Order: sequence, then structure tokens, then C-alpha cells
Amino acid sequence: MTRTVLVVDLGTSGIKVALVDDALRLEAASQASYATSHPEPGAAEQEPHAWTRALLSAVDTLPLDDRPPGAVVLTGQMPTLVATDGSLAPIAPARTWQDSRADLLVARELSEADQRQIAAVSGAPIDGRYIIPMYLALGRRASHILSAKDWLYAWLTGDVATEPSTASGYGAYALESASWSATLLALWGVPQELVPPVVSPTRSRPLLPGRLPGVASGTPVLVGLADSVAGHHYLTMGDDDAIAVIEGTSTVVLARAEASAERRLDLLYTPLARPASVGVELDLLATGSSLRWLAELTHSSIASIEEWASQVCTADGCDLVVAPYLAGGEQGVLWRSDLAGSILGITLATSPADLARALSEGIAFELTRCLETLGHTRAVRMAHHPGARARPQTLATLGFDVATTEAPPSVLGVAALAHTALGNAVELPPPQLTPVCSLGTREAHQLRARLERYLSLMPQAARRPRALSEEE
Repeated sequence: MTRTVLVVDLGTSGIKVALVDDALRLEAASQASYATSHPEPGAAEQEPHAWTRALLSAVDTLPLDDRPPGAVVLTGQMPTLVATDGSLAPIAPARTWQDSRADLLVARELSEADQRQIAAVSGAPIDGRYIIPMYLALGRRASHILSAKDWLYAWLTGDVATEPSTASGYGAYALESASWSATLLALWGVPQELVPPVVSPTRSRPLLPGRLPGVASGTPVLVGLADSVAGHHYLTMGDDDAIAVIEGTSTVVLARAEASAERRLDLLYTPLARPASVGVELDLLATGSSLRWLAELTHSSIASIEEWASQVCTADGCDLVVAPYLAGGEQGVLWRSDLAGSILGITLATSPADLARALSEGIAFELTRCLETLGHTRAVRMAHHPGARARPQTLATLGFDVATTEAPPSVLGVAALAHTALGNAVELPPPQLTPVCSLGTREAHQLRARLERYLSLMPQAARRPRALSEEE
């Protein structure tokens, strides 16, 4: 008899729910979307109760009577701030990881020495997209400051907690001690009672009555993992040394850090699913979202954008260069908040297909920066959207050992965590991957030339002009 867990994946654009058995087979899945609002420049807000409404809508379509889950486990976007009162009710809209309004606060309030100290202790180069600076920029007093996933966990169980992979998104987590840093909390001026206790990702508490119709009250709910770490956990099964590349609204590049390697202050280090294991994480902030932007701009579909991206460039299109910094910054190898999406070489002859190919290629070239930083000899395991052939083939043509899957890595990774914790699974299957072939020699030579030109131009040509408000 197979055993099933219910996975809840709180994403940036919508929530996914899935029933996953102890062989990591997807028995059923559903999803529902919610909106992100942009009430002012740099803002990216969501309503937490829109998440719960979407969750209930998605769960309602699952065959729970036929496959009652033995546990619920969470994964989700981070860092996204939910500030609450003492009853865990949000006091303001959630500020997602796309919100850059606290960048100015970090630049003004933290000295270079402060920023170096935060990076040295937490493993994270700091900017305004972390939970504590977002809270300080909110300017309202809260009883709890939670991540999105952990607020949803609290809504389901009444328990306030986080785990290491999500705690690392606050800006005050001590990587070495796997706990909150009293020094960093004091630097921010944030009392420890505001942040949730850091617990094991397998900690569980009973589901409150009536929270998930169709799921028995008292069902264990596991704290789970950040979506990037959950995806890495799945993609690297069978090869701990592989690099996981996970495409979504953003793209995550995550690999286990060498224990003997000296830590760099300009790279992000994050706790992995396995205890005492640390990874290097490089995030490209606006990859899937920039492709959706172009689809909307050209009145086309994502499928059309991906199809255009896979075509060989035209004579005019080959001169086009697009930098995918549309989130207003970057957190890959380039950790900068002064970048903007940029198009160079556009002419009256430029077509939507040219733009799609150049944008996809720009994303692949930024991925190349990341992969070369992590090690060219490591296998690359890439989870991508259906039909997204261009970027994996670009990377393979540039010499990387790439294999892909269209399976949802974060869902399956956190399901693996839950089944292992519950004692359901003795040996979980590795991901089913498809090797990617490179283009021919001539195309490879041309692609390498375009890569060199791109790297010679970017990011220098994509610096965002200072806003008038910053100059005053």
C-alpha cells in the first residue's frame, strides 16, 4: 500500500498543491493564482489571505477521499515578509522578495563594515530584499515577522516556527551556529521575540480543525523547506555534487559548497536540506517574469516566446543584446541593486522573435556566469518549463553537462523530506533526467562570440540611472 503526503507550494504567482506517494509519484495536482500589486515604484505586495483562498480552492479539486494524506508539508517563496499582530493576523500586505523599497534603507543605514559583518555571519550579502530590512522599511510595529511559508504554517497549525533555509532570508541568521545571531539582531535593532524559533524542517504540529476541508484535523503539518532548497534536494538525489538549476518566476542556481573552500563575502550561502550541509545559491531575479513580460508586450504566449527563443538568430537579430535585469537588480554572481533590464542594438527591423531569442540568450549568459563560478566540471541538473528548450541547449553548447526534467522539483523535494521523516520511504528514486545535446560546431563558435560580447557589455551598460528622489 502506498502512502501519500499533501504538498503545499506557495509560489510567487500562485499556489500549487499535490498528492505525492512514497515513490515520489505525482498522484494528483492542482493550482490557483493570486495577484501581485505594485502600488508604488519598487513595491511588490500580496495579500496573505489571498494565499489561503487560493489554497482552499486548489485543495478542493484534489481526490482527498480516495487518497487521504498522512501529512501536509510546506515549501514556498522567500524572502517574503508577513508582519502580524499577536493573533497572527497580518497588519499590512505581504512584501514579496521582488520588493526593492528597502534597498535605500540598507544603503543609508548600514555602513560598509555593518554589511561585511552581516555577510560574514549570515553568509548573505545584504540588500533590501531580506525580511528584517523589509520590516523596518514598513514602519509599523508587529508582534511577529514571518516568511510567507511560515505564516501559512502558522495559519494551518497555530504554531510559530521557521527552519534554517527560510531563516537565512531574514538577514540575522548565523550560518555556523544554525540559530539567530544576537549580534545581528542588535545591529538591526530587532528584539529576538519578533522572529520565530528556528526548528528542524521536519517539525510537525497537528492541523487545526476546519483549515483544510477534506484533510482530517490533527494531520501532521511539517514546517518544510524554502522552495530553492527543496528543489535542490530533489534534483541532486544520486549526485550530491551536481548543480541544481530551477526555472520559475526567478531562476535559482544552487550547489553544495565545498567544506574546505574559503567562504566569499560576495556570494550567498544557504542551509541545505541535509543537516549541517551548506550550499552556494545564485539567484537570477527576473527570468520567467521577464519572459512573461515580453509575452504580454507582444500579445503572444509564453509558448510562442519559448519557440521563438529556440530559433537561429537572423542577421539583424544576432546583433541584439538583452540584459534580463528587469527586477531592478540582481542576486547571482552580480549582487547589485543598481541594474535595470536593457536592450542594445534594437532597430526598426527587430522582430518579437529577435527579442525573445536575445532575452532567452541573455538569461542563459547570466546562468553561464553562475555555473562557471560554481565549477565547469560539475553536472548541471535543470528543471524547466515545458517547451523551454533554448536555455538548456545554449548551456550545453557552451560546454556544460546538462540534463533536464519538467517535474516540479520543489514539490518532489519537500515530499521526499516528508516521506523520509515519516518513515514511509527507505530508498527514494533519483530524478528522471534527459541529457541535452549541443548545437553544431559553427553555431557553437557564433554563440561563444555572442557570449564574449555580452560579458564585455554587461552589467556596465545596464546600470540604472539614479532616481531624482535619490539625488535630493
